[in-house]
Formats: sequence, C-alpha cells, structure tokens
Amino acid sequence: MTPSKMPMKASSPSAEPKSIRSVLVGGQIIKAMVDAGVPVALKELSAATGLTPAQVHGYLTSFRRVGLASQHSETSRYELGSYALRLGLTRLNTVPCYANAGTWLFDFSSRLDLMAMLTIFTPKGPTAINVVHAQERRIDVNIRLGTQFSTVETATGRMFMAFDSSDAAKGRGEAELHAQGAAASETVPGLEGNLRTALADARESRVLVVNGALVPGIVEIATPIFDEDGQLAAVATFLGHEDDLDEARLDSIKRAITADDTAASDRHVPDVPLGPGQWFDTGFEPMDAAPDVTGKGVQSIETAARLLQAFVYLGRPATLKELAASVGITPALAHAYLVSLKALGLVTQDTHYRLGPFAMELGLAYLRNFDPMAVVRDWLPKLSERIGHTVLLSIWGAFGPTVISVTETARAVHMNTKVGSVYSVTGTATGRAFAAFMPHDMTRTFQQAGLPKLFTERCVGVPQPFGPEERDKIRRLGFATVPRSLRPRNNAIAAPIFDLLGQVFAVVTIIGDTQHLSVEDDSPAAGIMVEETRALSHELGYIAPHAPIPG
Repeated sequence: MTPSKMPMKASSPSAEPKSIRSVLVGGQIIKAMVDAGVPVALKELSAATGLTPAQVHGYLTSFRRVGLASQHSETSRYELGSYALRLGLTRLNTVPCYANAGTWLFDFSSRLDLMAMLTIFTPKGPTAINVVHAQERRIDVNIRLGTQFSTVETATGRMFMAFDSSDAAKGRGEAELHAQGAAASETVPGLEGNLRTALADARESRVLVVNGALVPGIVEIATPIFDEDGQLAAVATFLGHEDDLDEARLDSIKRAITADDTAASDRHVPDVPLGPGQWFDTGFEPMDAAPDVTGKGVQSIETAARLLQAFVYLGRPATLKELAASVGITPALAHAYLVSLKALGLVTQDTHYRLGPFAMELGLAYLRNFDPMAVVRDWLPKLSERIGHTVLLSIWGAFGPTVISVTETARAVHMNTKVGSVYSVTGTATGRAFAAFMPHDMTRTFQQAGLPKLFTERCVGVPQPFGPEERDKIRRLGFATVPRSLRPRNNAIAAPIFDLLGQVFAVVTIIGDTQHLSVEDDSPAAGIMVEETRALSHELGYIAPHAPIPG
C-alpha cells in the first residue's frame, strides 16, 4: 500500500494516538530504499511509494540534510546515508541482549580460537551483526556486518528455522526450498539425512554442525541465543577449517558450548537495564549531515530525525521528557512524533523509549553497500597532502603487521618498505600501534623472544622490549613511535583506525626525516594523525567505549 493511499481512520484522540502523517510517508520512502538494496532513481522511488517525483524530492532533500540519504554526484541516484549506520549501531549497543551476547561471543571465540559471528533474522534472512576473528587459527572467509546467509543451507539459517517461533524464518526457508525444487523432507546440500530430522536434532542438542555450506572446507558450529522470555534472539556461529576440526576437537567444542552456563539449553541473555553511557560515549556531535543541501524539504522529517539523534547521543533508553527536552519541543508534540516512529519500527516502548528493529535494519542495509577499505584508501592521499609526509597503511596479516599501501609525497624518504613488507611488532611504530590496541592474545606470539630466524629476517625492524608501560602510554596518547636509537635517519608515527565493532581495522603510519617530523608527545604531526584517524574511525562506524580495550 503506497503512502498516498494509506487509509486514515476517523477516531477520537483517546482511541488512537495522534501521529505525524508526513513522518509515516517519509518512512515509506526510506523503506523503499532499503528494499531496493541498490542506489535508486527519483522516478523509481516515486513509483514505489505512489508519490509524485516532486513530493519525493522534498522528502529526500530533508533526508540528505540530516544524513539519512545521500545522492551520487554522477548518477543522481539516491541511497541510504551514513547516519543510517549510526542508528543501527545504537540499536545494537543499547539492546542489552545483543550487547551481552557480543561479549560472550568474543570471550568464547578466544577460548576456542575460532572465528565467530552473531546473527539475527531480518526480512532479508539471517544477517551478521557481530564478527570476531580467530586469534591464531584465522580463516579466509569474507564475512562482515550485514552479510546475509541462506536459511536452508547454512547451520546458522537452520538454527533459525529450528527455534524461531515466528513465521518469518519458516517462510523464507520454504521459499528457498521451493526455489531449489526441494521439500523439507528431502536431502539438501551439505546435510546428511533430511532437513526435518536435522532441525529436530538441533532443537534437542542446541548445536548444529554443517561443513562446506559457506565455503568448501569451512565448518560451521551454530548454537541459539535466547532472550529473557525464552524467545530466540540471535544465533552464534563458530567457524573453522575442517583440517583444524577433527572429530575429537569438534566433539570437545560441542561439549564446551553445551556445558557453558550461557550456552546450555536454558541459556538466556538477561535484559539488564542500562545507565547513562554504560556502553559507549558518542559525544554530542551533529548528525552526519550535508549542511550545503539546499531546497525546500519537509520540516517534520528533520524534527523526527533530531529525535532519533537524541537516542544516539544518550546511548540508552530514554523517557518522553528527556527526548522532548533534547529536541526542544513539548512532550505532547514529541509523543506524536514517537507514535509515528513506533509505527515505522524505528522506535519501541516499554518503560522507556528506545530505537526499534527497523533502526537495525537501516544500519545493516547501509553496510551491504559500504566498503570501509575503499573509504580508507580514498582518505590516504588527503592525509598525505595535509601532513606532507609519506603515509603507509597496514593491516594485521598472517605474519603480523603487513603494509598494503604506500602514498609518497614530494618530500620522499629513503626506506626499506614496500607493499607486502612485514613489520616487527615491537620494533616499529606500526607494530607497536597494533600491539597497544589489539587484544594481547592476538599479538603476543609475535612479541616473544626467540622467533624463528626465517620470520625475523623477513620483518622490518628489530624487536625491542615492550611492556605495560609502553602500551599504556601509546593508548593514552593515541599514537605510537619507536625508541630514538632505532631511527637514525627517519621518524615514524603510527595511529590505529577502528571499525564499527571497535576492532583495529588498520594502522596508518607517517614517515619523515628527523629534521622535519617530530615524534615528541606534543608533535603537531602526531596531533593531526590522532585527529584524522579518530574522524575516519567515526566514519567507519566506530563509537569510542568507556571500557578499556580488551587485552
């Protein structure tokens, strides 16, 4: 049903809460963008919503102004803006069931040394909302937030079919089976026996294992996560290579999952009330807006967006009075807006208001078309030009810090670094930044004395002592350098870039000669590095936590 044709029931205010119709209409435009999954033209949104192109354009002007939509400069097509991600992350962090499950996932992944992911069921099917990489047994699987999975063929999807009491998972599973020309009683790929039997076994054991459904040779071990009402809230899935998971280890992992207090058949993730800033502190920053957007918009859309921004700023459930005060409107008017946002699934209400499931869907929809590495690569030349020094980009690879990009300036320096170079963890600024901000268990193997000669010979830098004092100083300053004795000609400053999960996505390093690049604590270049990497981390979805970095 299109917004222009939605029936308006005549009823008394006491029988039906007052809503803001333009907010409901705007919500239908946003939903049309989510359903499209790709950038869409103005005419396509007009056809999908039943509004005229001129009407849709007015809404899009406001959505662009507040950062909920963006427009391609070359194609003029529209897609979700970066503030959709901010709303999704806030929903993820302020629903304790998901936040607590994420903490458990990280801890259990570390214990098992397996890659792990947390998934929820969305209208698009099972969708990843948290991903944790193994510390040592890392596998090459391209899974990130927003990745979707088959309901029928994967262990993750089948666990939803086994425990989801709604018709959503069952309906999607049947649709997939119909598309395959199969029935629930027939054999499906990657499964010994039939699907119905597998689902029954999953309900009994709370663990389901499937090999090769995602990638040949990769084993999935899925287990359900329940909320305090005993309803399925999410599925935790652990991933490893079949060569590392012989029958004995697989049985041991399954026993560990079923024996764990939070993974047993009565596992529930409690809905612990949140206090101010318990999970994160965003700082009162403006929405990811485009202030230069001109044209007549829809004022009610911008007011509704400011209400949504209040949830992001507060970082917790809020009262009507708090929300009204944060936006500067009366509680009665705020209530009318919240009724509309509730109807769209953007807000829910129990004793307090909080962001709703559609906020999560917005964030996941944005992520499906979001390439964080492309954002970082586009940013590197701008940093190099601003700072006037050579810039390196490194990621954590199989052998530790690995250079993947070198951006040089006219003021080039002589260095033995190129794309593919591997850096010492403790003997380089880059390595020390990784060591300071990544969990210790992931870097300690590369910090140990007596590393194989074959390994040390291929690394840039000479290993140095690196203890808690050095790590704490780097965390406090936000950047890393190396001892003066290791830099006779060149200085280096390295700072981390965090992703939306709070994990180190990469490390950026600037290198310059000792005459032009100061590495003192108050170095202007270091200040620019910290400022720039924090802004970039924010663009990738990172929200700085109150709690110390794990490790």
